[in-house]
Amino acid sequence: MDFRRKAVELYNQGKSIEEISNSIGFHIEDDTIKKWTNEDKVKNFKIFVYKLNKKQMKEKDKDKRRIILLQLKQELEKILEILPNDIDMKTKLMYTYINLGEIENAKKLGNELTKNAQSKEILNGLSIIEEKLENYDIAIEYIEKILTEEPNNEALRKKIARIQAKKEKTKIFDEKDAIYREIATLEKSVKFLIEKQQEQKIQIGEDFDKEKITGKVYVETYKKIIELANNILEKYPEEIIAREKLVKALFITNQNEEAKQKIEELLEINENDEIGLWYLSKIQRESGNIEKEKECLEKILEKSPKGSQVRIQQRLEKIKNIIEQQNEQKQLEEKLKENYTEETRQQFINTIYTEFLEGKVTSKNIDDIIEKAKKYPNFNNSIIILADIKSKITGNRQDKINELDKYIDEEYSITPEEYSNVLDEISGTRRQIEEDKEIERYLEDKDKQEKIKDSKEQREYSQMIIKQLNEGKITQENLPKIIEKLEGFKDRTRSIFLITKLYEILYDRETAYKELIKYTHISNLSDKEKERIAQMQRLLTQKEIKKGGTYRIKKIYKAKSQEENKYTKKINKEEIIRLLDERKTVKQIANILKERGISLKSIAKVKSFYLRENEDLRKENEKLEIYARNLLKEEYKIQDVYDIMECDIPIPKLQKIEKEIKEQAKTGETR
Repeated sequence: MDFRRKAVELYNQGKSIEEISNSIGFHIEDDTIKKWTNEDKVKNFKIFVYKLNKKQMKEKDKDKRRIILLQLKQELEKILEILPNDIDMKTKLMYTYINLGEIENAKKLGNELTKNAQSKEILNGLSIIEEKLENYDIAIEYIEKILTEEPNNEALRKKIARIQAKKEKTKIFDEKDAIYREIATLEKSVKFLIEKQQEQKIQIGEDFDKEKITGKVYVETYKKIIELANNILEKYPEEIIAREKLVKALFITNQNEEAKQKIEELLEINENDEIGLWYLSKIQRESGNIEKEKECLEKILEKSPKGSQVRIQQRLEKIKNIIEQQNEQKQLEEKLKENYTEETRQQFINTIYTEFLEGKVTSKNIDDIIEKAKKYPNFNNSIIILADIKSKITGNRQDKINELDKYIDEEYSITPEEYSNVLDEISGTRRQIEEDKEIERYLEDKDKQEKIKDSKEQREYSQMIIKQLNEGKITQENLPKIIEKLEGFKDRTRSIFLITKLYEILYDRETAYKELIKYTHISNLSDKEKERIAQMQRLLTQKEIKKGGTYRIKKIYKAKSQEENKYTKKINKEEIIRLLDERKTVKQIANILKERGISLKSIAKVKSFYLRENEDLRKENEKLEIYARNLLKEEYKIQDVYDIMECDIPIPKLQKIEKEIKEQAKTGETR
């Protein structure tokens, strides 16, 4: 076939039929050479298309994937110009249209395909298209056609069940949506009603108080919203959005007590409801209880993605500054009264010991605590207790002796009596070390036989746990039972090591460290066990993380979590796009999907990308921007405009518009 390749190359170089015929050694027709050329083009196109299709399926970045899909679409359309009846290429183009959001083009192409073929791939694509268009019955019909060929396909049956559920949910949603639209209309009409009343006053030449008119309009409007929200709740008592609207309306109409009651009911359903906590914080602020306000704001931030609640973060910082100033004032007053007495020394030592038991005192801060203790009288008594705490942290009684030796060497003001007390403590500690060794030898001999029997079961159980860890099967829920079993074995060091690793993998190093501290309080630990526990503590406080077995297992759990998050994000995005197509605002979508924990920022990001593809939605958004610009010209605050626009216009965009308005105003003044 070399003559064919050579002929095609010469034809592509622009050679005539006679020149090509002479070169290959026999006469060739013009139609034949054109046919060979087209076949080669199609072959190359198809290879390129398959590569592009594979590339787009692997690409995780949304923007990069869209660029590849657009290129794929272009190449497929080129092939179909040459081979208009190629079903495989047409099917791939249909799926490319779906992935690009060009649903009408996808449907048109799918209908063309069904005239000539009704493969599983084509019917499945049409079911996706009809589901996106909310033609749920038709979508199910296409899946049922596939089921006639594959009656045992459980995945398709689950898909039918999911679409049926979606269909039922849409019916209920439509009933409530009419009332919600009326509420939204009322909320958006507030500014218009205020302006209208002001114009009427101006026309009749009557003076007016802008704040008074604004307050009156808000109260009248939100009283109507209270009635509408209650109408929804009569039929759907668990409707969260209606409860949130009711709480907001009650607060605006100055019915704080009733609002507080409704917030409590709302928080019983969802203890982390952002709207409920926000208005509860406002009520607490008005009553002067900033500590309670702080609690509400912290609870909102606790469940919100980092950086998503700028307004709340700013208010919280302000509250913290106020509380800090109050605390500083109290501390200053207390310090003036404080005289560093024996009583305060005892209180200080008791506090440190309590914190030690809670795992808050570590090898990193014990030396600073010892320095701080020098401010109090009778330091001799303090150093004995603190040196004992230090030895318990490190698991080595010798550290207590070293600390006391250092004290009597460096402390020149020590009295003979204090010196004698410290020496007695050192001698007593040395005796304890010797006694511990004797006890350890005795216990080792006594427990040797028991440990031999016990170690086999412990080894087998530990191996099973490690195997399950490697497979990512152990969860936080079944951890307590595992710990209870491990703590029952004789070889405590091995059990404590595995328990610590479980906490480190399933939680984090800090939690593992706190749990490990608890084992330092076991009264009959041997020196060997103490040293092993102290070594574990040092490893957990190291900054550098070695890429060993623990690191690898953590990666397994992280990958598992990421896979679940990836699927959740995909489902959430589809739901957000569906709601955007229903013309829901960002705030409405956030409230509808509240239980999923989706932030306003995430919804706004999806909308931002979706605006590029949806011409109608983009035009509506441009109208909203004009409305926002008018509000900012009226000197409304950015945050207020953001709330009025139901979060449809992002804060940065509003800041940009405000800046443009100011620059235009400045330019006008200069002229």
